[in-house]
Amino acid sequence: MRRDESELRSIPFDQLTAKMITEAARRGDRIAKEAFETTGRILGMKLADAVAHTNPEAIVLFGGLANAGDLIFEPTHRYMEKFMLNIFRNKVKLLPSGLTEGNTAVLGAAALIWNELSSKPHSS
Repeated sequence: MRRDESELRSIPFDQLTAKMITEAARRGDRIAKEAFETTGRILGMKLADAVAHTNPEAIVLFGGLANAGDLIFEPTHRYMEKFMLNIFRNKVKLLPSGLTEGNTAVLGAAALIWNELSSKPHSS
């Protein structure tokens, strides 16, 4: 069990937010920084798996976690490249979304509906 000092220790786990952890990490909190390193490792590993199956040109991250900027993008990209198959290394971009948080769910749902409607033949 970790015994490092952390400003996050007084906050119950179910009340922690990505924003709180980001702010603590930016203030130098060691546990918050380690949380980003660990999350980046797991996310990077899983994104490397996804790349092997889908061969995307880019992966776009959005939401509260992505708002942490380099705190999450740097370790995620580093581990993604580490776990990536050689044929994909240094070819897949990891990008932040340009969408605002309030619009992402609605736009995602609309995109799915648009895709479904455009793939069906039109009847006259």
